[in-house]
Amino acid sequence: MWPKLTWALGFIPHGHCYFWQPWLVGLHFASDALMAIASYAIPLTLLCFVRQREEVPFFRVFLLFSGFILACGTTHLMDIWTLWHPIYWVSGGIKAITAAISIATALTLVHIIPKVLELPSPETLGRVNQALQTEIENRRKTEEQLQLFVRYSPAAIAMFDHDMQYVLCSDRWLHDYGLGGQPIIGRCHYDVFPETPERWQQLHRACLQGEVLSCDEDSLVRADGSTEWLRWELHTWCGGNGDVGGLVMFTEIITDKRQMQHDLQTANERLETEVQLRTQELRHLNQQMQFHLNNNPLAVIEWTPEHRVKQWSHQAEITFGWGADEVVGKTHTHDDWLFIHEEDAIAVAAKTAELHQRQQPRNFSFNRNYSKNGNVIYCEWYNSALFDETGQLVSILSLVKDVSRRHHSEMKLRRSEERFRSTFEQAAVGLAHLNMHGQWLRVNQRLCDILGYERNDLFQCTFLDITHPDDLETDAESIAQILTQKIDYYSVEKRYIRPDQSYVWVNLTVSLTWRYSGKSDTALSPNTPDYFIVVMEDISDRKRIEAELFAEKELAEITLKAIGDGVLTTDASGHITYINPVGEQLTGWLNEEALGQTSTSVLNILHEVTHEPMMSPIEQTLQTQQIVELANHSVLVAKDGQERAIEDSSAPIFDRDSNLVGAVLILRDVSQSRELAQKLSWQARHDSLTGLINRWGFEQELTHVMASLPDEHQHHSLCYLDLDQFKIVNDTCGHVAGDELLRQIAQLLRQNIRAADILARLGGDEFGILLQGCSLNHAQAIAEKMRQQIQDFRFIWQEKSFAIGVSIGIVAISSNNTEFQDLTAVLSAADAACYAAKGAGRNRIHLYQVDDHTLNQQRSERQWTVKIRHALEHNQFQLHYHQVTPADPDRSQLGEHYEILVRMIDHKGGLIPPMAFIPAAERYGLMPEVDQWVVQTTFEYYDHLIQQIMTTMGSRTTPKLMINLSGTSLCNERFLTLLVNWFRAKRVPPSLICFEITETAAIANLSQAINFIDILKTFGCQFALDDFGSGMSSFGYLKNLPVDYLKIDGNFIRDILDDPVDCTIVRFISSLSQTLGIKTIAEFVENQQIRDRLQTIGVDYVQGYGIARPIPFQIPHP
Repeated sequence: MWPKLTWALGFIPHGHCYFWQPWLVGLHFASDALMAIASYAIPLTLLCFVRQREEVPFFRVFLLFSGFILACGTTHLMDIWTLWHPIYWVSGGIKAITAAISIATALTLVHIIPKVLELPSPETLGRVNQALQTEIENRRKTEEQLQLFVRYSPAAIAMFDHDMQYVLCSDRWLHDYGLGGQPIIGRCHYDVFPETPERWQQLHRACLQGEVLSCDEDSLVRADGSTEWLRWELHTWCGGNGDVGGLVMFTEIITDKRQMQHDLQTANERLETEVQLRTQELRHLNQQMQFHLNNNPLAVIEWTPEHRVKQWSHQAEITFGWGADEVVGKTHTHDDWLFIHEEDAIAVAAKTAELHQRQQPRNFSFNRNYSKNGNVIYCEWYNSALFDETGQLVSILSLVKDVSRRHHSEMKLRRSEERFRSTFEQAAVGLAHLNMHGQWLRVNQRLCDILGYERNDLFQCTFLDITHPDDLETDAESIAQILTQKIDYYSVEKRYIRPDQSYVWVNLTVSLTWRYSGKSDTALSPNTPDYFIVVMEDISDRKRIEAELFAEKELAEITLKAIGDGVLTTDASGHITYINPVGEQLTGWLNEEALGQTSTSVLNILHEVTHEPMMSPIEQTLQTQQIVELANHSVLVAKDGQERAIEDSSAPIFDRDSNLVGAVLILRDVSQSRELAQKLSWQARHDSLTGLINRWGFEQELTHVMASLPDEHQHHSLCYLDLDQFKIVNDTCGHVAGDELLRQIAQLLRQNIRAADILARLGGDEFGILLQGCSLNHAQAIAEKMRQQIQDFRFIWQEKSFAIGVSIGIVAISSNNTEFQDLTAVLSAADAACYAAKGAGRNRIHLYQVDDHTLNQQRSERQWTVKIRHALEHNQFQLHYHQVTPADPDRSQLGEHYEILVRMIDHKGGLIPPMAFIPAAERYGLMPEVDQWVVQTTFEYYDHLIQQIMTTMGSRTTPKLMINLSGTSLCNERFLTLLVNWFRAKRVPPSLICFEITETAAIANLSQAINFIDILKTFGCQFALDDFGSGMSSFGYLKNLPVDYLKIDGNFIRDILDDPVDCTIVRFISSLSQTLGIKTIAEFVENQQIRDRLQTIGVDYVQGYGIARPIPFQIPHP
């Protein structure tokens, strides 16, 4: 069929179809198909509706209508079919069927329409349904209310139907008639109570006939034979249609009431008698009550609604001084009655308004009042408002208590608390309060200083959070003992962790406060724990000292731990009373054998050297009643003759009344320890590697020699030796080779000294020789021989040969030489002489002379190191800034630069130029610290420094700062790390910082300098090469150094007007810099003529006293 729809030549010509166009055929097909589908869908929908709503009438109408719609759909399908198959009789037949069904449907609808019109509308049905729902709900609520009323009625109520079956009953009914727990609703009353008397059945029937029956007092005989008295009523109840539905019975057990009435009558008779007896007593009590009211410790004042005094008690007269006749009728704001303190008047008015407005029936206030004599009285007011039955204010009753004494006591207490708070905060130890969860409630500043935390930081954590993990268990055990009241407090040494993760040792004393809420027989008893009180003392220094002492004694303690002590005790007469097992081993006496023996019989103590008998320490103790210790050289001879070196200590034993009752002796076998001590003494004085005397032993020998100089009048010589090229062996072959070299050198030196001379290894590759009784000339000859032998010596290690040299410093020691008064001076002079020998070219000898220029210079530099360190520690440096300006004034776009210089401040406040202290700082490795101070101070006060420069120099743009760095700082990784961290913190703009490094320092540390420059250039810093041209070999390194400026050496600038060579060099440097894209700076520009010549050559910047002088930077004070 589809090709016939799309190809016009395929149409079958019938009827007028040959006039149709393809689009018209498609439209006809689509419309008929859609109408057929819709026609078939409608009956299906009606079928679903009818199945869901079978109660809906007119089922036949739905059936006819569905048939009509199905027939219509079929006719539309036939219209499509006849386009190509013109069987018109089939199409006509279907349409005839459709017409018949439609007529049948229409006729059916004609009869149904009037019935449908009679049906109520949905709105009407909705209203009727709503009314019915409302009625049902009201009846349900009424029924529920009735059930609740009956059930919880205080009377016994039961509802019955015509057959006397229970409909409802109250809980009281079930209780009174013993029916609790039984289901009786729907059961017949006579089945529940089979023995119901006939009289009651007749009453029930009479009530159902419409009579209302009642009885105020009737008897009821229970099954157990007991009689109950009750009151009852019988009524009928009607249903919704007005007919009698049954009866309601109300009963009330009045047995107790009858008994109570009888008891009441009896009591009333007794009461009348009692009233007569008590009347007189009440009169007496009334008199006493009136007396107490008049003598009430509280002042009683009654006020009218207008707040006028209505009643004024006697106590009020005593409290305030005014009599009742003076104040009754007055208000507290009366002109001639100053009663309320002026500052409290507004508060009193507000409290009065509260009572008038009935916001509160009573209130309390604390006011100041005046007495009649003008004194201020502190009072507590308890006010109550009295209203009549109409709600009108009748009066205000005030009870007033004079609390002036208590107020003054509270003020004293407050001042006491303030003193406590001041003591708490200013205490020299840490103080704190902690709650039961370990949280800090209150801490003083000292505790914060000890722990290193801010106060608010401590409040955010518990003490456990900052306790060292190893100390947590100790804390837990001690706190548990306090909480169980086994102890009142505890003290412990523990560690806390500071914010920087270091820990601090503290001595902690903790106690617990308790809340007292109950009373025992004698005193208040604790109820619950309140908070901890903590006293904290910083013992870090003590712990450090203990650790140092422990380290020194560790070797001895390890030895002594395995040694047992013998213990002997005696009575007051010196007879043995006890020997422990170790004592038995030492003396050879068993405890049973020694009992009762004298101490001299058991203890045979001799002198270790002379073997002379020594007095028993127990006898000495018993005689002197003091602790006695034996001399070091004591030997104990045991019973079997064996000798043991001992140490002992004897102490007296006293009773409670300080009477001597005996002595105790502690014996320790120190045979091994004495032998070990001798070995340790040797090791303490000798070097373990070479076997030579070490520095400590050498210093002792030298001290002994110097002490004997005045008596012996001898001449001695001290040689200080330092090996040359030793580091090469160590770095090339390792420390094992270095140790072997030192052993061989030590053996070589032994061969050149005499028996009386002392050879020592002072440390590292340094040796010392004390030539006793040796003149300076002889010492020089010996030293030269040793130097020559070491020079000729060849050290062989793993087929490698090394030549070694030695630098020797010699100092003469004699009684005539007054310069050396102590050991330090001698060693310092020898060290200086040796250092001078190294400085003069190594492998040589230098004799110490008092007027030696080299040594004096070294001494001066060493003195400068002390001053430099003092200046660093006390911030005694000052920054200066020196202008670096464009050589051509018209090239101001190059910008202003300022070199940061440093000066030292002496003890008088004067300035020391850098050339006086910088050589010493460079020689002794202090330049990194000086550079760090300069950089840190510049960065810290950068904003102030820039502001001062722009103010004093009149700069309009932010200048660039040029900071000098030494060669040692270039190689210092820590210094580089500090710079990187400062720049990362963005404290200063890196693009406005230029670092100056000297040419010699950069070339000497080329790789480190390049690395240093590359890292800081990544942040935007610039670099200048200072003193350029002082070493012409630097031109070869220039292309490898990524610098931005060249500062031409001032020696070329100073004579540039007169020396053509200097002018040519400067011109060459300028031309080379321009080629490399590097700016040039000329130093030492002292006049305008030099500046003009430099401008002509093409130098970019100039600096010198002819331009400007350095200006000190004044650091702002907070």
